[in-house]
Amino acid sequence: MRRTVLCALALGALTAAAAPAAASLTEVIVPQFIEGINGTNANRIPCAFRVTLSGLTPSATYRYFNQVVIGTDTATTNGAGNVIFVQTPGAWTRSTSPSLATAGNHAEFTADGSGEYMGWFVSEPTGNARFTPGNQVFFRIMLNDGAGGTTVAERVTTASPVTVLNLAASGPNTGTALRCTSAYSAGNFALLYDNTAGTGRPLSATFVESDGTLNTTANSYALFYSDSVEAVAGAFGTLVPNALPTGVQRIEERGRTTGAAVQFGTDADGVWGAENTVNPSGGTTALVIAGSLVPAELSALSAD
Repeated sequence: MRRTVLCALALGALTAAAAPAAASLTEVIVPQFIEGINGTNANRIPCAFRVTLSGLTPSATYRYFNQVVIGTDTATTNGAGNVIFVQTPGAWTRSTSPSLATAGNHAEFTADGSGEYMGWFVSEPTGNARFTPGNQVFFRIMLNDGAGGTTVAERVTTASPVTVLNLAASGPNTGTALRCTSAYSAGNFALLYDNTAGTGRPLSATFVESDGTLNTTANSYALFYSDSVEAVAGAFGTLVPNALPTGVQRIEERGRTTGAAVQFGTDADGVWGAENTVNPSGGTTALVIAGSLVPAELSALSAD
């Protein structure tokens, strides 16, 4: 009997050791706000985030797509939203029907030798009810089995809530568009902060054009984005909350590959040249930050 018990315990230990670890997610950069409205959303603005995925099979190639969920969604719900797939290197792609089974509706990454992957992800809001202004959404990444599977094997989700804002001049849960044509590199990322040190979570995060995807009014993007940001070298477009007593105090470029800070500009009073970002009320009329103001200070960190 004693031998049987010991054998059973040993077998159980071996089984546990052989079982793959569940994937997990660590937030690196998750913005505070995202654009959205339930119903017809013709003011879409892309929203970027950066995370580290762990517990993956070392050196395995995973299919993935990302969407957003709300607190009442179950653990097996994919969520809603379109996707722009960041490639490093390679051409970026956009999907309105994310799926692990069909080409063009997912992307791939390869885990490192420790079973980890760090990267940028981009969500595009739609008119789904999850994007109701005032909702708090969470980013969820769907993964296959790392072995060519075409179905979702695991889902990992950010913990920090992202508040949905409607582009409007006034009212609760509203925001104002903001754009800049900078000297930032295409495919890098722009982060906006409410403090000069760049601490805490950014107000918003987006990519620098041109990414190669079609971000126009034909695809329900905001007019300011379609006209003045889409495919314009160095341009980026995002939003800030109308309730912003500090204003935007720091605008920062982050690299696509490592996510390291490349350069930044600061303005302690939130007034960038002629544009006052303190408690804005422009709604769909974008604040325009002069590109010459953005890289006013260079960080000590190396370029990506």
